[in-house]
This record gives sequence, structure tokens and C-alpha cells, in this order.
Amino acid sequence: MIKTYRFKGLRVSYLEDCEFARELFEDFQNGKIPEEDISVLANGTTGPVYKIEYRGQTYILKHDLRRRHRFEFLVQSFFVGSNATRLLRKLDRAESAVPGDFPAAHIFLSADKIRCRCVLESFVLMEFIRGKEVLKIADGGDIYGKECADAVRWLHSCDLVHGDVHLGNFMVEDKTNRVRVIDISGKRATAYQRAFDKIRVEEHLGIRLDKRPGFGERVVRAHLRYRALRKAKKQRQNTP
Repeated sequence: MIKTYRFKGLRVSYLEDCEFARELFEDFQNGKIPEEDISVLANGTTGPVYKIEYRGQTYILKHDLRRRHRFEFLVQSFFVGSNATRLLRKLDRAESAVPGDFPAAHIFLSADKIRCRCVLESFVLMEFIRGKEVLKIADGGDIYGKECADAVRWLHSCDLVHGDVHLGNFMVEDKTNRVRVIDISGKRATAYQRAFDKIRVEEHLGIRLDKRPGFGERVVRAHLRYRALRKAKKQRQNTP
């Protein structure tokens, strides 16, 4: 079950049995977590990703500031809501509905700043997986490719898409040697987004998720070819 409440202008949702997540987030927002317990793992185009030590455990807190394509995301969130909260709810539902091992990082909390139904910024608190990226393992794609592809299939079965499939987003967990998928986008599982995942799985893992490409996949491939042609044309124009 998921609880929702308001805190400092944010709509916060968290798993009922993860009270620590609410306490961690509030302590983070109030500046009560010591600086030495917080490190920045990345600070890209969407916002910072923090690694936080809290009460003897390690967590990841992702802060999406909507730095890129702001207007596009505002319009999208107006109609379909928050990616962060959708991810929390669907993974929570999947954990109880889909049998077997859980191949994704657990999500404990999401928080959104919303104005006029538009999501201005989001937070996602998730499990820190101790392990090694498949990307950094010699022949990792060959050794763990099937497990990576199966993790994407599992996401699709839960009505989720990854949105950024590459070997750096799959971790081989130290204690179990199982593949766990990280950095899931929470985007709506449209035919386009599913097809995009499938194409990236084929490109990075050499595995086809479907025997025959559907209409959505053909459209995405055509779109990617068009983008590649435009990029090549622009580079030629900029070359002296």
C-alpha cells in the first residue's frame, strides 16, 4: 500500500512498510543528513543523483529538475502525470503480482512539485545495488545478455518501459550474481516506447525480444534513420 502526503510544497508518496523512506527524505530536505553521508554520483542534463548513507544503509536519490525539453515535459505531465510516481506504483504492484525474483532496483518513495497539474520537478528514492555494471565486465554483454533482455521483458510485462537501455544500466549484484536493472524512466508504456526498448536491446545485446518487428518497431526504426540522416546532413553543413 502507498501513502501520500504534502511536505514543503511536494506531493510525497511512499510504501507503507518503508517509513524510513519518509524520514530519510524529510531529513534530506531539512538538511539533517551530514554532508559526509551524501555524495553526488552524477549531475547530468536532468539533474543530480545522490548516494546517501542513512542509518547504516545506502540509498540512491534521483532529483529530476527537468533541465532539458522543459516545455515538452510540462505538457506531457499535464496529461499523463508524474513518471516518478507511476514508477513507484507500478513496481509496487509488480512485486506482488509477478512471481519470481525481482529484477529491478526497489523504489521506496517519489515526490513531485506540481503546479496547475504540471510536474515541475521530481525525486525518486531507490535501492542502492552493490555490484558491477555489465558494461564494466569483460564480455559482460555475452555473459549476461540473456538476463538483461529478460529484465526488459519483465518490465514490459508489468506495463513499464526502461527508456534508456544500455549495458551501464544493468548491475550484476555482488551477493546473488543476478542481473538487476536500474535507472528505469517510469515513462508510459506506449507502443513507441516499447519498440524503442526492443531496438536498444537488439543494438546493445544482439537479442531480439520479438521474432517479428511490429508496426511500432518499424515506425521507430524509420524515425531513428531519419534522425541519423538529419544529424549527418548537419555535420556535413558545419564541415568547412
